Amino acid sequence: MFFSAYKRSDVINLTCELYTASVIVANNTYNNVFTIPSGLRPKINNVANVIATNGSYGNTVACCGMISTDGKFSITIPKSDNKYIFINAEWRI
Repeated sequence: MFFSAYKRSDVINLTCELYTASVIVANNTYNNVFTIPSGLRPKINNVANVIATNGSYGNTVACCGMISTDGKFSITIPKSDNKYIFINAEWRI
């Protein structure tokens, strides 16, 4: 997992690249993919931009992501044919 986050005033920007152990199953919800560190957690649940892609970094598909106040990051993926997930999210704390 590649994880980068920075805080600007009360805004957090997160960029994350996940490599999964197996091909991602389409139309599946993955709960608590990873946990956001306590100092970066939102005060209210937030939706995040998530993109799944294949090994050639093409054929991307938009996904739904949720960051909960307890730091759990969950995603729902409609289609992916490989092991990569790219996440970009921004929220206020």
